[in-house]
Amino acid sequence: MAEGITPEPDTDSFSESTIASLRRRWGGQPKIVRWPVYTFAIWVVLVVLIQISAPAPNVENMPTSCPEGSENCVRVAADDTSYRADGLEPPLVEGTIDEARRVLWTWLEDEKGGKHLSSNTEQMGEVLFFHGQDNTEFWFFPDDIFAHTECESDGNRTLVTLQSQSRLGVGDLGENHARLSSLIAFLNGYDWSGKNCDYLDPEN
Repeated sequence: MAEGITPEPDTDSFSESTIASLRRRWGGQPKIVRWPVYTFAIWVVLVVLIQISAPAPNVENMPTSCPEGSENCVRVAADDTSYRADGLEPPLVEGTIDEARRVLWTWLEDEKGGKHLSSNTEQMGEVLFFHGQDNTEFWFFPDDIFAHTECESDGNRTLVTLQSQSRLGVGDLGENHARLSSLIAFLNGYDWSGKNCDYLDPEN
């Protein structure tokens, strides 16, 4: 080797020795330290797999009913399509259809930490469909929330039809019913504007 030339370090050997050192240090940690880390890592992997296996469906219109025989869907409607509602009644709110959409959005994102996926309006704002996603606690199973708002047939209030449906699993352990119960209580307790359901606010 020429005088004055410093040999380059063997990066591969350095990396291997560093990794080996870290492994020895980790292996020397007590189980009370290692097992919580292992458990958390496994939980993260499972949550990621759940999200990958349950992508958001592309739904453009309000479902007409829950799947027949489903144990992970709840529907609350004014017609005869209510399913596993167990005493829940569809809200009739003293506000516009667009106002109902904004309140639904507020509940989902601010109260539940969910997200809005899609919405569409038909017939000059007289009917609105809303699709959002909420996640269960701990495992973060993604569930769908569907809402359909329209003017009641014999009045000026806005009628809200709701459906909460799990993407995965056979049963829901009451999660969908609890979710809609919370949403209906929020809608019934909200301070509505009192405007006719089909009123179109030029500022919105």
